[in-house]
Amino acid sequence: MNSKLFFGKVSHTRNQPMHHRFEYRTFMCYLDIDELGTIFNDSNYWSFNSKNLAWFNPKNYIGRDSNIRTAVYDHIYEQTGELFEGRICVLTHLTYFGYCFNPVSFYYCYNDDNELQFIVSEINNTPWDERHVYVTRADVKTDKAMIKDEFQKIFHVSPFLDMDFMYRWQFSQPDEQLIVNMDNFKNGEHWFNAYLELEATPITAESLNKALRSYPMITLKVSLAIYWQALKLKLKGAKFYDHPKTPSVRTTD
Repeated sequence: MNSKLFFGKVSHTRNQPMHHRFEYRTFMCYLDIDELGTIFNDSNYWSFNSKNLAWFNPKNYIGRDSNIRTAVYDHIYEQTGELFEGRICVLTHLTYFGYCFNPVSFYYCYNDDNELQFIVSEINNTPWDERHVYVTRADVKTDKAMIKDEFQKIFHVSPFLDMDFMYRWQFSQPDEQLIVNMDNFKNGEHWFNAYLELEATPITAESLNKALRSYPMITLKVSLAIYWQALKLKLKGAKFYDHPKTPSVRTTD
């Protein structure tokens, strides 16, 4: 089985023009899409494509109008010109107690030799409910063997950060530990960091039910935390930037 649960923490740190930081405990599901039909069979409270306390609804993910596999393949081809037809695992939140929200879902794409080739990042902004897809090649690495990508920001996410930023993203292999590090730079200055650090746990009926007991409303918590932290930034005097409403260079669902 390739699927597993990941438990850990997520943090955001703003360095400019004022300091602001928060950190939350969290968990996410890392699911091989070829295993979706059977992965939850041992739990009465989790399911695939049918309503439950926790369930995977394909309509909440990339390819809402087609299917996950086809959509991921299409985005890879559109952004890299390469044909990819390998295995896909998605790191994401499911629907919990009727509510689903994902600031970002990551699709880890493997070739037939089980080598990671691409990471497809599906970003969701709120309250605009727009989605945007970035494709990262897995063969470009740092000196610490982290997968890296650097590019100009082209999708509006936070109303407290404008569009004039360079992104520097780093990803670990999703093994026993999983790390995603996202930095925003402007004119060489480090403005913002988002950091996700997780530890793997095998999927069993016990681990699934423990996750549901420990984090019963994780998606609602994520959504409310965004607005709570936005209020804190506003009270600190952070500048508010309207949505630029400019067309995206990269493909947006």
